[in-house]
Amino acid sequence: MRKKIMTVCAGALFALTACTFPTPQGGLPEMTFAQVQPVYVNASRIEVVDAYVSPMAAPNVEHLFPTAPAAAIHKLVNQQIVVQPGTGNVLRVIIDDASVREKAMPVPAGVQGVLVREPAKQYDGKVVVRFEMASESAPDLVTGRARVTSSRSKGIGENAAPAEKDRLFFALTEEMMNDISEGIRTSVRDTLGVR
Repeated sequence: MRKKIMTVCAGALFALTACTFPTPQGGLPEMTFAQVQPVYVNASRIEVVDAYVSPMAAPNVEHLFPTAPAAAIHKLVNQQIVVQPGTGNVLRVIIDDASVREKAMPVPAGVQGVLVREPAKQYDGKVVVRFEMASESAPDLVTGRARVTSSRSKGIGENAAPAEKDRLFFALTEEMMNDISEGIRTSVRDTLGVR
């Protein structure tokens, strides 16, 4: 009887202890872009236009990402581009594409298909961002333009766990944002930046 009571108490203590610890998250870092080099532009404000609308259906998968590419562009622009108050200009950042499409990969037939571990799915990401400088007083008159693009692809196995897929989605977005950040640092700064 005493042994039975001790077992019940130990089980209750374990259950209470388990409730006090937070459930571990996916382990993905937050995408903050704190490390990017700032670019100063001749504008008083920035206006981000979401021209791309995700279909939210296959073959597109960007809406399933921990941080969707379009949301990452918003964060990147907010972190990297610094405005100069009083210039009287507006910088329009137009997201023309922020898509990722899933594609099934052909599996080799016979013994080769069993022995060779090729990716079963490929994710093709594409980001296109336009930058237009205009005067606040004449917003239809564009005085400067720049365009930055990125295309990246990654493959994954058939039986990949959800956490592994999330890591792949995160890495794909991060790589595309690195490309866009580099384009902002070069093309946007050279075309629309403060001289």
